[in-house]
Amino acid sequence: MAGQAKGLQVDPDRLAVAGDSAGGTLATVMCLLSRSRGGPRIAAQAMLYPVTDFRLVGGYGSHAEFGDGSYFLSTKDMEWFRSLYFADATQYADPTASPITATDLRGLPAALVATAGCDPLRDEGRAYADRLAAAGVPVEYRCFDSTIHACASFAGAIPAGLEMLEFVAGWLRATLHPPGKV
Repeated sequence: MAGQAKGLQVDPDRLAVAGDSAGGTLATVMCLLSRSRGGPRIAAQAMLYPVTDFRLVGGYGSHAEFGDGSYFLSTKDMEWFRSLYFADATQYADPTASPITATDLRGLPAALVATAGCDPLRDEGRAYADRLAAAGVPVEYRCFDSTIHACASFAGAIPAGLEMLEFVAGWLRATLHPPGKV
């Protein structure tokens, strides 16, 4: 898209990536790769309940609190997804799999991390937002306390999912079209 911006009639300075769950992981990994490869420039990244730590090593209270599957996503689900995605355990800690393990997060685009309160991934999403902020990345974090993983996919049935989508859209609009920029 960046290379075809003129033909597509889009502003190459207002490109954003976004995704939910593993898609949130892919969005932030795109930002890491774009930075390390010298482009394309990405202006914003929005992650909804992202997987930021595929090591699944514990230390996140939400894994213990919600990992039994009573709230949709389980630790067993995460282990299964991981087994489908990686050839072997040596890949779990790679920053392109677990972006929270990246040694340097400086210079990444403005970020939004939205999590669900009843989600095993909640605390690792928060930890990643904290790491981004510590690296000087403008970041906004919001937890939608009353909902589950994948709520945005069920926005027609889960009001908090619709609220999350509206929040993300508003954040992207404000980030990509700040006052005074036409």
